[in-house]
Amino acid sequence: MNILDCYITKSLIGPFIFALSVVIFVFLFQFLIKSLDQFVGKGLSIWLIIQLISLNLAWMLTLAVPMAMLVSSLMAYGSLASGNEITIMKASGISLPRLMIPLIVFSFVMFYLMIRFNNDILPEANHRARILLFDISKTKPTFILRRRENFPMILTVCRYFKRKLFQQQ
Repeated sequence: MNILDCYITKSLIGPFIFALSVVIFVFLFQFLIKSLDQFVGKGLSIWLIIQLISLNLAWMLTLAVPMAMLVSSLMAYGSLASGNEITIMKASGISLPRLMIPLIVFSFVMFYLMIRFNNDILPEANHRARILLFDISKTKPTFILRRRENFPMILTVCRYFKRKLFQQQ
């Protein structure tokens, strides 16, 4: 790996980490807003909520890495283009496909890591999160209940029995 490859790779890693943290923050914020009413007022410990959030970070990471890869490549090569570094590299005889080699290598490394993550870690994390939610709902039945939400199955059964009662009279 020569100096040019190291320079382009370093210019990819910084925006990748930044974009990954921003996208994960957005997913985490959306998850918390969506499920905050389930956690608050149910008597759950902070440790249990942190454990549930950390188990849900696995699917967030699976969705965030490709987005961060795209954003980091756009930011890195955009920065190189705005500083006229790509023009200088092309003028010195380096082809554009040659400039893309660090991006391709970085993409394949992330591709391999995400395959390993999706095959090994993600199913286990999803399973543990589901078991944790089930255990919480068993110990605290009010965890399942939500404010101002109807239960259509219960209403249907009540209407069915009400109709049967009035038809018999």
